[in-house]
Parts: sequence; structure tokens; C-alpha cells
Amino acid sequence: MGQKSSTAVLIIDRGAKLVSQGTVTNPVQFTSDQQPGYRAAGDWNGITVLGYATNNTSNSITLTNNRDCSVTGGGTNDNDNSGTYKFMRIEYPIYGLSMVSVGDGTEFHDVQVSYPSENALELYGGKVNFKNFASLNAKRYDILATHGNRSKAQFILGVRLDLSANVSTSDLSNGIVFSNNDDAAGGYASSMGAANNHPVFSNVTLIGPKYCGATSGLTNFKNGILFRNNTEGGIYNSVVAGWPNGIFMNGSSTIANANSSSTIKFDYNSLYDYATSSGNSPSWTSGCETTLALWLNGSVNSCAMQGNQIGLSVLGYSSTVCGNYCSTAPGFLLGSTDLNDPNYDATDVPELNNVFFTSLDYRGAFDQTKDWTADWTAFCPQSTDYCPDQRRSSAPTGINNLNAGNSGGLVLAPNPVSGMTYAEFATQQSGKINISVINSVGQVVRTISKDVEKGKQRIGITTDGLSAGMYLINVELNKGNTIHSRVVVK
Repeated sequence: MGQKSSTAVLIIDRGAKLVSQGTVTNPVQFTSDQQPGYRAAGDWNGITVLGYATNNTSNSITLTNNRDCSVTGGGTNDNDNSGTYKFMRIEYPIYGLSMVSVGDGTEFHDVQVSYPSENALELYGGKVNFKNFASLNAKRYDILATHGNRSKAQFILGVRLDLSANVSTSDLSNGIVFSNNDDAAGGYASSMGAANNHPVFSNVTLIGPKYCGATSGLTNFKNGILFRNNTEGGIYNSVVAGWPNGIFMNGSSTIANANSSSTIKFDYNSLYDYATSSGNSPSWTSGCETTLALWLNGSVNSCAMQGNQIGLSVLGYSSTVCGNYCSTAPGFLLGSTDLNDPNYDATDVPELNNVFFTSLDYRGAFDQTKDWTADWTAFCPQSTDYCPDQRRSSAPTGINNLNAGNSGGLVLAPNPVSGMTYAEFATQQSGKINISVINSVGQVVRTISKDVEKGKQRIGITTDGLSAGMYLINVELNKGNTIHSRVVVK
């Protein structure tokens, strides 16, 4: 759990690996330490992963924004492995998952970030590839790909139906943002010899704040897709629904990348329920096409985009998408739809001619038979009690409370320990004691059961065979009342 009082952050340094290996029925959960009903976006600082892959700022990126300490990633190994991130949820952070120069040796799929006060997923440089990523009510961006990122991604869901899920500063709130870097003085150019920002995404579904009928409170919501700061990149076979503006290009160098060098691609996508389909700043410059609308709609010029569907009558997602998520979890299977067909042809969309991408018969992240968010995601995390009352130190119990200063409190000694530690506490009744040793990811790694009489207890717990780190010791009576404390294993 992320500690709110310290704005805790989990940092995976260069050369280290986090193995967050959940399953569809038992996902790993990183969440706020606040009780149900008291959690809020920004309670803690999320997870930052630092790798040795390349980026376009001299292979070194240091992040400082809204962080208590600066962190640096970058190197020369695009195949770097920063661990396993699968079937996991991150809830109520500032930043959800920040991947800084993370390489394509990293396993990353089936991850959900909910209620971040900034961005759900940040990709600074690197080449980490991923599938099945869901963002719920991020306040700034669902995904930011920047600083020379070259990730490939397929099956992305971004839901932004909470009208308070927005920010009022900088370029406001957007869905997916591609940006070469932040070096305005250098014209957002890549460092000498470095690759430009060029992520490639397919089968994205972005559901914006207008989708369920909102007509007010939209001022700070801007673009489903934002290309800016001299970026390149491609988005294919995707659905952008309910954003005030479907796609926007910001900056003359960005426009040139689309209209002259053709290093920005936006093909076979569908835009639905928007105020305007597209926009640009500054003015569109002559090149392939004379306007962004012509470039987007695929005119007679071969360099214009192909297969885009600007407006449709029926999108076809379930009505549960606009329901109360705490009553009924949303389902994203397509019903009857007017969506046009996708295209994975190697000639038409060569960037998808890669073993990473799966060729399918639908646009967006979902078809009519498989909802990959089922079972492991949580769309109402505010109501989930990850530490039920019998595990909270504040709950009344049959054992004296765990404050170490009280004579009846739970004391673990020695602590830190290498070998045997002893749990010392007092019981107010006879019965069976169950002691559990729980590691940092919530797994029970050791148990002890013992019949005791009323009074003071001293029970030995061996730590032999346990990896160094912090463990939670739970002591439970037969009626389920529990106290706990922590021990550090050397």
C-alpha cells in the first residue's frame, strides 16, 4: 500500500527488476493506504521504473516533477529487462506507472491504472512493448509517450467519464499524447544520433467525457489524441469517442512530420461523438495536403491518411459503460456497430507488419466476444476493503492492541532479525493462535498454529529461508481478531 502521509513511491532502479506477476483471478494490487471512502487521486506517488534503454536526450532522463526525489534512467541497451508487470492494478497515485528508458526485454501486459492525479502511464524513451492496458479517470493523460519512445502497443482502453478527472494547467487534459521531448529552446530536436519519438499503437479505445451525454464541465478536456513537440508515431485501427476534439497537432515541426515527411500516421481509425474532429496550431502548412481535415480524410494524394471514419451513427458499446461502476462493472463488448473494418495489410500499414501485432477483424480494443478487462480489473476501487476490520490495528480485538509501548502490545524481538524472532503479546482468553508471515506483495510465506492459555505469550518464528526485506506478522485468535506488526529480515 502506498503511504499517503509520506507520498510514498516505489522506485525500480536501473539494473533491478520488479516481478509483479499476478493472474487473471489474483491480480497484484498497488493502492492507497487509506480506508474505503477516504481514498483520492494523488494519495501516493505510484511506481517508477528506471531502465538502461536509449532515449533522445543524450540517453539520460531525470524526472523531478511532483516527486520528492529526482530519478534518472537511460543507457544504450534497448533490450534491457526491468522485470515483469502483468495482471496488476495501480490505484490513486499521482503518477501511475512511469517507465523511464525501459527496454523491450521487459514483460508488460494486463495492467490497469485508476484515478491518478496526473498521468496513468508514462513512457520516457525506451522500447517497452505492451498489450491490454486500461486507464480509469486519469486527470491529465491516459498515456504520455515522449523523449524518443519507440514502444509498440495493442489493446488500450482509456475511460474518462468522471468530469472532475481533469487538470487546468499546461495543455490541460488529453487522452494519448505523443511528444518528442520538452526541449523548446532546441526546437524539440533529438540529441545527436538519437532516435525520434515514434511509438506505434493499434486497437485503442478512448472513451471521453462527452460519451455519456455530458454537455457542461468540459472546459479542461481537450483532445483524444495529441501530437506535439516534433513527435513522430502511428495510431491505427482505433476508436476515439466522446472527446471534445478527436485529434490535434501542435507545433509547426509536428505538422511538417505529418504533412511533409509522413512520419506521423493515423490510419483506419474511427472518431465518434466529438465537437470537432480535428485541429491544429499553428496554421497548417502546404505539403501533402492543404488542411488537416484533408490529410485526415484521405484525399486523392497518396500521402494523406487512409480509411479513417469521421463520425458514425452507432458505436455499440454496452450501456454499462455509462452506468454506476460500483453497482455493475462496465462491459466493453461490442454490440451492433457501424464501425468500419480495420486494416493490417503489410502494404497499407507496414508499421503493423510485425510479429508483435495480432491481426483482427475489428477496430478499437474490443470485439463482440472477448472483454480482456473481465475478472482482474476493478472499476470501483473506492469501495474495496483491502484490509478488512479484523486486520486493522484500530479494530477492537481479543488481544491487547499492538502499540509497542503498551505492556500487552505485540513486540517482535530481535528486530531486525536473522534466524529466530519472538512474538510477544498478551491474550485475554484461551484459544488457538494463528501466526502468518506475509511478504511485501501480500503472499503468506509462513504460518504457525498454537493452542495457548490466557495471559502473556512468547512464540518463536523462524525466518530461515526468507529473503531479506520487510514482512508483516499477523497474530490471529480463533474468533478472527488480529493484531500485526512488522519485522525486518536481514
